[in-house]
Amino acid sequence: MKSLALVKEIAGKVPAHCRVLRCEGNGCEVRLEGMPSRPDRLTIDLDCKELGISDKKRCDYLFFGQTDATTYVALIELKSGKVDSATDVAKQLQGGADLAAELLPSNTSFQFRPVLAHGKSIRKHMFTRLRKARVKLRGTTTPIQIVRCGSKLIDVFENAD
Repeated sequence: MKSLALVKEIAGKVPAHCRVLRCEGNGCEVRLEGMPSRPDRLTIDLDCKELGISDKKRCDYLFFGQTDATTYVALIELKSGKVDSATDVAKQLQGGADLAAELLPSNTSFQFRPVLAHGKSIRKHMFTRLRKARVKLRGTTTPIQIVRCGSKLIDVFENAD
């Protein structure tokens, strides 16, 4: 499937009002430069009412991007303030993964990263819990990548552990 075809197919399943150009909110942002450019990328605001998922836990944004070689899927949770619960963050990211699984065509291979971007320092015990947490998307289980607000999403894919 050509890059434009995949993103276009997924975009067709998402109300236009829910498609955004940036991952930002509450004083925190994950920067998208370095990732595929439009129209080969799609960022979905999962708080968008038109998606009809208000009662489910989910992360803030879902990102899809594709080059000729790679399909990127990122789940992004923004926390400008204190991170109170690793369990809640993991549940929010897992909710995003469940939505991504519904949107991705079944024959798609992909690189997948659940991302927590934070603005304030994270206490050591909370950081340890977050590093142990895992998110699953279609059989691929991945640790949460923890970055500072203002980080580039491409760095999460290039520097994942």
